Amino acid sequence: MAKRPMIVGVSGVTCGGKTSLCDKLKNLYEGSVIINQDNFFREETDPSHIWLDVRPGVRHQNWEHLVSIDWKAFEAEINRTLNEWKEPENGLLIIEGHIIFCYDFPFKFDKKYFLTLDKEECWQRRKVRTYIPNDPEGYFDICIWPMYLQNKCLMESMHDNIVYLDGTLPKQLILDEVIKDLQKSEYTNALQ
Repeated sequence: MAKRPMIVGVSGVTCGGKTSLCDKLKNLYEGSVIINQDNFFREETDPSHIWLDVRPGVRHQNWEHLVSIDWKAFEAEINRTLNEWKEPENGLLIIEGHIIFCYDFPFKFDKKYFLTLDKEECWQRRKVRTYIPNDPEGYFDICIWPMYLQNKCLMESMHDNIVYLDGTLPKQLILDEVIKDLQKSEYTNALQ
């Protein structure tokens, strides 16, 4: 039976490069699997959502809050993947999502990466993306950015061996930094 994979968490700011980094890691480490938090957002009509008054007459779900995710389903998918793991020992289980480090999973991440951007760069990237449901005008300033800062502050207060990555750097430099960090681990030796 294959050894348990290294569990790598990739989190951080919206539009910071999380998906790009995860895809590159999956391509480099044979047999890696990505489980993305975005696949476990609750339905738009789910009564668990917290609603915000974005501006007069405009209400919107807070997609940055923990209750926006079906954590039980997310956790079940991770457990199923771990229980059925048949990939090579150097394969990574990559868990991606902007608030994954705020949730108390019943396992420990072996490595944690958190991508950052300044507000202006984040806004420039976010405003050209399409989301379902669409971001109403003002949602970034009222919800997305403040919730990111709250999340980042929580991560910094935890002092939990999180590696912070500057999302404005070229993607290859970010990837190189992560590979260098992963190569320090007993789990991975594929690229050494």
